[in-house]
Amino acid sequence: MTDTNTETKPKPVRKPAPEKTTSVYGALVAAQSKFPVLLKGSEGQVGSRKYSYLSYSEMIAQVMPILTAEGLCVFHTMEPAEIGSLLITTVFHAESETSISSSWRVQPEVPGDQAKGSSVTYGKRYTLESLLALASGEGDDDGAAAEPEEKRPEEAKSQLTVCTQKQVNMIGKMFDTAGFDNDARGEALQKVTKGRTENAAELTTLEASKTISRLQATIKAQQEEKQGPTKTTKEDEQEPSALDLAAQEQGEDLIPM
Repeated sequence: MTDTNTETKPKPVRKPAPEKTTSVYGALVAAQSKFPVLLKGSEGQVGSRKYSYLSYSEMIAQVMPILTAEGLCVFHTMEPAEIGSLLITTVFHAESETSISSSWRVQPEVPGDQAKGSSVTYGKRYTLESLLALASGEGDDDGAAAEPEEKRPEEAKSQLTVCTQKQVNMIGKMFDTAGFDNDARGEALQKVTKGRTENAAELTTLEASKTISRLQATIKAQQEEKQGPTKTTKEDEQEPSALDLAAQEQGEDLIPM
């Protein structure tokens, strides 16, 4: 008799191919899980105060290998605008041909190519950091300890929102009224932003409001000094002046004249 029993070989099991990322958002999800806390390796100085910050080149060096691995690329373009120009930062996903973008108004307070270049460089870093939701080490935040752990939603929003053109114009006019030259303006804005910028167009809404409040107090003090000493009553001595209230509101010294 012929043995008809034959061994059946198991068929190889094919593993399903990994799903392809279908959009820039899916690629960003994968990339964000790999981003490290970025280290601030650059140093600057305003007066006697030294500070550290994350430069654009440092940011690119730390995140670009991760972006490339996920099929993402970054590019910047400039477009004309009614006031100044717009820097457009785009994160593009090659496989799906989808992208997300963010814009930054380039309008330096001080004229000149150097100021414009600084504004463009800052805009690249600011927009890319926002698009990628990057976190950086807080090595230079000497004011963090003085801030409450939980901030009101409207206050947190004002710290992230770029100031309006109306605020920029108002700050410029008040600088003129107070007699601030370009150096004094830059020093005042550096103080408000803890050394981040000396360009009024780069202020956040909260920083612009602080600058306007300080300038109001400074201008009032100048006007009172021109008027000379006035007679005070006991009620006047008991009631704080508008200048005192402005100083208390800011919690620190007024802008030096």
